[in-house]
Amino acid sequence: MGYVLLKPGVTAAQLKVPLKTLLKENTSPDVQRSLEVVPMALKNAYLTMYKGIAGKMIVVFSLIALFILLMAIINFVNISIGNSLTRLKEIGVRKAMGGRRRQLIFQFITESILVAAFSFLLALGLFFLLRPYFSLMIGKEIAGLSSLPTWFAVLPVLVIGTTGLLAGIYPAFVLSAQPSVTALKGKLRNIKEKLLFRRSLVTVQFVTAIVVFVAAIVIDKQVSYFFNSDLGFTKDKVVTVPVPRDWTPAGVAHMKLMRDEFRAMPEVKEAAFAYEIMDGANSGSAMIYRPENDSSTAIAAARLSTDEYFLKTYNIKLNAGAFYEGNAGDSAKIVINEAAVKALGWKSAAAAINQPLRLYNFNQVLYVSGVTRDFHFGSLHDAITPVYFQPVEAQNIYRFISFQLRPGNTTAQMAALQRKWQTVFPDTPFDFRFLDDSLAQLYETETQMQRAAKAATVVALMIVLLGVLGIVTLSITKRGKEMGIRKVLGASGLNITLLFIKEFSGIIIVSNLIAWPLSWYLLQHWLMDYAYSIHMGAFPFVGVGVLMTVLVAAVIIVMTRRLAATDPVRSLRTE
Repeated sequence: MGYVLLKPGVTAAQLKVPLKTLLKENTSPDVQRSLEVVPMALKNAYLTMYKGIAGKMIVVFSLIALFILLMAIINFVNISIGNSLTRLKEIGVRKAMGGRRRQLIFQFITESILVAAFSFLLALGLFFLLRPYFSLMIGKEIAGLSSLPTWFAVLPVLVIGTTGLLAGIYPAFVLSAQPSVTALKGKLRNIKEKLLFRRSLVTVQFVTAIVVFVAAIVIDKQVSYFFNSDLGFTKDKVVTVPVPRDWTPAGVAHMKLMRDEFRAMPEVKEAAFAYEIMDGANSGSAMIYRPENDSSTAIAAARLSTDEYFLKTYNIKLNAGAFYEGNAGDSAKIVINEAAVKALGWKSAAAAINQPLRLYNFNQVLYVSGVTRDFHFGSLHDAITPVYFQPVEAQNIYRFISFQLRPGNTTAQMAALQRKWQTVFPDTPFDFRFLDDSLAQLYETETQMQRAAKAATVVALMIVLLGVLGIVTLSITKRGKEMGIRKVLGASGLNITLLFIKEFSGIIIVSNLIAWPLSWYLLQHWLMDYAYSIHMGAFPFVGVGVLMTVLVAAVIIVMTRRLAATDPVRSLRTE
């Protein structure tokens, strides 16, 4: 990736034609066919890399946030409708005294907007309180309100107004439409329509919670797959450190002496210096092809400039042949991986040994001395590509030294390594990094997604269970006399509990039937962005369905336990 500072007013898109002209005037036709330069604004680069995973993550979690807000609104609507019986007599009295319907509608919508405004103020306080914890959770500093643009101040007003309308408009119209006589009796007309609407809203809640829950499980499994997969090399107890650069033959010779001093330490199992470390940032690629074919058949292969101990340090296995030996004979050799063997048309690794290869724009013919097993030099976002190794003496360039530590106390080993470093490179800081930490950065977006998905799941479950709690509480209040009659007729506490569970069982079944294919489609589409991904299987879907059923049943059991123990005489008393 290269960086260009544009003049004011010039956009990245305007560079396409000049770049094509530049390539045409300064490169060969073969390079023009194989190389495409795509200008892109720096602010968009991160969002579009790795098939736009970061950008998709923003969209996905924005939608999840909206659905969580919708779930909260649904709870508000359900509780408002549930409380309608307690306010029907009030409505009847007001209408009997000359109150107009539009006044009632205005009152209920105003109440909803005021509740939404109070909720916003409470949420604002929680934002300031919890912002450090969420920043720590996702590994990124969450910007404060002062960093937001001025127009953003309009957004809370829109959210409060929209939320208030959505939450209050249905109860307002339902209550205000009741005839005065019916309202004074405390009865609600069209109760079946009301129940159908409420159950539909609860179903939306359950669908959202199930999709978020399943997504959290699948994302967690995919991230675990990233960190636990066999990458084809050893990443544990591997330490990498930048070294001072003297890119001359004398500098390379001196670096070899320093490397051997580290290799002699009892704490170090192997050491190697190279231009690359196994974090996906190679020095570029080159076109390689078989001499019996012309250069138009060349394939692009990533180039790794290393010394002769690189494979041993990273425990990369050879399938055939031998690696470099650190002598003058290495200049006529080339080592490739299995992917390069297949791309170049050989049937096996053994068939490629001692076969000639050519590098584009390089006159010397090289002979394949070894073939390594395939390994993931980059992330698991992309498939393994052809790779070839180049001895560091070919260009006399190097940037890092890598250490494979022996089993033992890592803290003591690093202390010994630092003391040796200060002796060998007294003017260079010991700026070490463990390789597994470097690899973790390749999956930083997925790790953030994993944490955010877990937090979203907790919030969604809390909202759903609070909604169930509210609905069951209101249902118990309204159906107290019915439950008293059932108990007089011989119904047990278990029968009453099962009656309430039955009401939600249909909602849970329908919710799962909707959520399972929806979540499978969305997650399968997400997993397709990775060259290597997990198989979802049935467990996330069945497991979430069973767990949701158990949680809802637990809430209902707790809430109906007191009702089941209540004396039916108390329930059957009239006013």
